[in-house]
Amino acid sequence: MGCRCGGDGRGGASGARWLLVACCAALAAWQCRTLLMLYRSEPVSMSLSFTPMTDVDVPAITVCLRELHGHRQDQVEGEAPARRAWLRADPLTTVVRECEPNCTPEKNISYPGGEAAVPLGTWRVWMTHTLRTCFTFRPNVTWGQLADTRNKGASVLKITLRSRLNESKDHIDYDVAFHNRVRPILSSLGSKMLQPDYTIQISQPLKMELYSTSYVHERPNLRRAPCNSSDGYSFSDCLKNCSYRLWANRHNCSTPPMLEDFPHLKDCPLAVLESRKAPLVRRNSGRCDCAPSCRRHTYTIGAEVAGVKAQRDASKLFLRPGQLAEQVALEQRSYQIVSMISEMGGIVSLLLGVSLP
Repeated sequence: MGCRCGGDGRGGASGARWLLVACCAALAAWQCRTLLMLYRSEPVSMSLSFTPMTDVDVPAITVCLRELHGHRQDQVEGEAPARRAWLRADPLTTVVRECEPNCTPEKNISYPGGEAAVPLGTWRVWMTHTLRTCFTFRPNVTWGQLADTRNKGASVLKITLRSRLNESKDHIDYDVAFHNRVRPILSSLGSKMLQPDYTIQISQPLKMELYSTSYVHERPNLRRAPCNSSDGYSFSDCLKNCSYRLWANRHNCSTPPMLEDFPHLKDCPLAVLESRKAPLVRRNSGRCDCAPSCRRHTYTIGAEVAGVKAQRDASKLFLRPGQLAEQVALEQRSYQIVSMISEMGGIVSLLLGVSLP
């Protein structure tokens, strides 16, 4: 009776099968790790769209007095420099001679500031930290609604500004900023994260055609780039309000921009205002828990000077929508957790099917 000298090969086949299973499991783990890293990197995709002109909001306009050429003002001294500067400045109805359609201010605003309603929006008067008086008009209509209020149906906002002192040759300089319906950003305030709003300078009586283009950039709140997506949130307002509260707690007085929000505090003396060696926001930005806004809204303005006449006593601004009234850039997460789980499940199922016949 003979004997079997060789094996039946079952042990070798079983070992090869388990080796295949181990390789497939390692490959599945590597693929799942790759997908997890892709998800954690939070990739985004961007889409561009254009809003119809009739649905675009008319931008807010801020007019700030710069200086009077040839007219020397006395130095502001004493215990209430903001009040004295306010009383010496021209009132709203003097600076803004006309605003069409239906936005000419009919009354002035008393110290320390506030708002005056007109049919097309509101006018607000306030002061900067350098004691400059500013006038902000915030429309509450779109370009389409603005056209409906005019007899000729044109989408144009006309503002006439006083450019000359009474009975003199001196003229007034203005800074005119265009922004969305929040407080304007006239400077970076010492913060690298703030960009000033688009501003033009008017240094002589003129007629100017202005064309507004709105840019909206929306992005999601990401772990690698956190932002605040709350409705109505403004990064600049958050920084300002926080810095103002810290200033009020430390000095127990109001700087000119704080007057409206802190009416219970007295005006800061001029010596206190001049003692600041760094901008208020920059000094306190590290102590304020303010995240950037997930929605950024800016404007660019195309300007054409239609005429300059030295004898004029007023400057006329005609604001219209540009050819592309508004461009919207929308960022969205391009790889969601559902996609990651689906792809992981597909890879595991495929490799299990190969390794376990």
